[in-house]
Amino acid sequence: VSLADVSSDMAEMYNMPEGVCFTAVAEDSPAAKAGAQKGDVLTEVNGRSIMDATSLMKEMTYYKAGETVEMKVLRADNGEYKEMTLTVTLGTKDVLESLSAE
Repeated sequence: VSLADVSSDMAEMYNMPEGVCFTAVAEDSPAAKAGAQKGDVLTEVNGRSIMDATSLMKEMTYYKAGETVEMKVLRADNGEYKEMTLTVTLGTKDVLESLSAE
């Protein structure tokens, strides 16, 4: 996925939730297989709050490829954001690099 932080200022300006917005989701990536979509705003990983890409990267250091995590995302639906829980099986670095090379 490609990410963009949604700060409190941006959240207020664009009427979005705070968190990390998926600006792109690679086809066949672990995130895509779990149902993540462009525009989803990630707010939690395994119950831990995610406020920006830095906190997401720090959180992900606790997990290994092949592990499964639950991610809470908010998805826009007719102007309202609805919470969804995605179950993501993390990929290996070589698989993720091959996806980004396509």
